[in-house]
Amino acid sequence: MPKLAKLDGVRHGIDPALISEAIDRLSENESRVRDELSRMNREPDEQSLLTSVSRLRQAGPELSAALLTGPEELRRRILSRLVKEVTYLKEDRNIEVTLVPAPSRCASQARGSR
Repeated sequence: MPKLAKLDGVRHGIDPALISEAIDRLSENESRVRDELSRMNREPDEQSLLTSVSRLRQAGPELSAALLTGPEELRRRILSRLVKEVTYLKEDRNIEVTLVPAPSRCASQARGSR
């Protein structure tokens, strides 16, 4: 496509170097915007993460009791709803737990209004 734009520009008396620069600039902008969008889609929303931690703290005592003494099925159900991913960090001999993000308020309100 850039070659067609250059040929058309030459026919109208526009300097091909200017057209090339404009195309390069637009390509760089497009690449930057695509990178930014990709990063935004990967990074979890900070507010959502804080809400998840807050929910976990509020329910902490009940969850601890259920996880320590509850039936196996209840423990599995609790963990599957709260934990998105668990990663073993070999060098530290620790685990990293990624929580499921809290549902957005809009989604909760929409479900409640049905």
